[in-house]
Amino acid sequence: MDEVRRSVPVLNSLVFILDFKRFDCPDVDGIGAYWKTDSCVAVGCLPDCDGETEIVLTSGGLPPGDLKFLATVRLETPSRRLAIELVPRRRIAELDVPTVSTTLEIWTDGYRDTAIIYAIVR
Repeated sequence: MDEVRRSVPVLNSLVFILDFKRFDCPDVDGIGAYWKTDSCVAVGCLPDCDGETEIVLTSGGLPPGDLKFLATVRLETPSRRLAIELVPRRRIAELDVPTVSTTLEIWTDGYRDTAIIYAIVR
């Protein structure tokens, strides 16, 4: 199982998971906990002034038992590679995916300003 794990302070409280070669930013209206386009999902998280957010992108398995399900999203991934970016377009990790369309299951601690984003490639 491939996995990337980072703990970082996140400026503007947004984590982007997207196709490696595209940045099709969703319209983040501040309502809800995530926003998406065909190739990108933005997830709200802990403000940087409150600490670090743990971000996990993994190619399989189960989430830790204490996390809450947020959403399942399908992303176009023609590059067959996902990237994790922070505002402003700071790339912090990458993960190969097997197909040009990738389903992600997203789990968090259940709070709107979540301290963990756990995304599983399905």
